[in-house]
Parts: sequence; C-alpha cells; structure tokens
Amino acid sequence: MAAINQGIKVVAAVEMKPAASETYRLNISEKFGTTLYESDIAGVDPGAMAMAHFTARRFFGSSSEVRKELLPEVQATREKERADEARRKVRSRKRREFRKRLVDSQVPMAHLRDQLETIAEAARLGELPSDEQELTQLRDQLQDHQDVFHEIAEDLGSLVVDQPFLTGLVLQIWVI
Repeated sequence: MAAINQGIKVVAAVEMKPAASETYRLNISEKFGTTLYESDIAGVDPGAMAMAHFTARRFFGSSSEVRKELLPEVQATREKERADEARRKVRSRKRREFRKRLVDSQVPMAHLRDQLETIAEAARLGELPSDEQELTQLRDQLQDHQDVFHEIAEDLGSLVVDQPFLTGLVLQIWVI
C-alpha cells in the first residue's frame, strides 16, 4: 500500500498465506488491478514473474516516461487531498471548541441580559437616578456590562468573526 500511496503502479504480488491473500485481494488487487499470485514465491512460474517484472520496469519503472509524466500529478493530487483533510480536521476542531465556549458563555450572558433589562425597565418607567453621582455609577455599570460582553465574545474565539451566522447566533443568545 505504501508503494501505491507514493504513486507506484504495483502490477504483481505474491502471497502464500490465504488470509493475507484475501486481505490483499480486497484492499489492493481488486481496487488497483494488481495481479496476485497466491503461492510460495518459489513456486511461481519464473516466466510469468519475468514478464510482470519486465512490464513493470518498462512502463512504470523509475526511468519510465509514463511514470515521469504522471507521478508529479499523482503526488500533487495526494498532497492536495492531505491538505484538504487537514483543513477539514482543523475546522471541525474549531467548531467543537466554539460550541463548548458558546454553551459555557450562556449563563454569564443571561445574567448580563437580566441586569441590562432591569436598567432598561427603570429607564422606561422614568426611575433612573437623578443626581450626578448615581448617573455616573450607572454609566460605569453599563460600561462594565459592555466590557463583560466583549470578553465573552473574545472567549468565543475567532469563529465569531469568521462566520457571520455565528455572530448572529451570539446576538440571538444575547437577545433571548
């Protein structure tokens, strides 16, 4: 399998153990067209092995034109697939981390929302403080609430900024 992963065309293989032969047939021979000889290598027809060896060297050996032409493309494709898989894994990990941080932030955000609703209700009823010192304290309290909200948003991570729908989700939780 390592040879195939590196873009080498395996044209023949010999395996004498029945279980190993079956595994090889299912995983490699049928998928990649490799001829599988199920016997002791000493019992394989030397003419058949020589033909397979000649064909392999001629068309897929290290100096083969076909190999020189196709191998870079195969390797580039495999590298791209590996990079895509690595990106998918990173995105998946970031989503899991974000979900956990989002759940962890729900209680502090609900507490903050309740405090702001209390202030808003007091303002609606005209019950805000009238003297300057109490108004200054209220302003400082609102600034503290804003700072807490920004800390929560920062704790959620870059996905909030990277994904507009997540920003909307955070705002919905804020509103709830």
